[in-house]
Amino acid sequence: MQLQSQLEAQLEQVKHQFRKEIEIIKAQATLGFKEDDKNFKEKLEVLKEDRKDERVKKQSSEQSKLLSQRQGKRGELPEASENVDDIVNSLLG
Repeated sequence: MQLQSQLEAQLEQVKHQFRKEIEIIKAQATLGFKEDDKNFKEKLEVLKEDRKDERVKKQSSEQSKLLSQRQGKRGELPEASENVDDIVNSLLG
């Protein structure tokens, strides 16, 4: 009887140790997923900022071209920019 209770106690101790290890593994996996998600979001933000920077550069360049054209330093802009002028004039006119 005493031997049986000792074996049951040892069995419960082993089960407890396994449960503990499983919980540690789950916690590490969850933390790993959170880190991966965080890294992904950071990379996404960097890409968004880079694209925004490119758009701002293009816009600045186009505005500079329009100013040069209006000041008579530059000839007519390509047709795509003329469409922009038409839209601006129709909105202002």
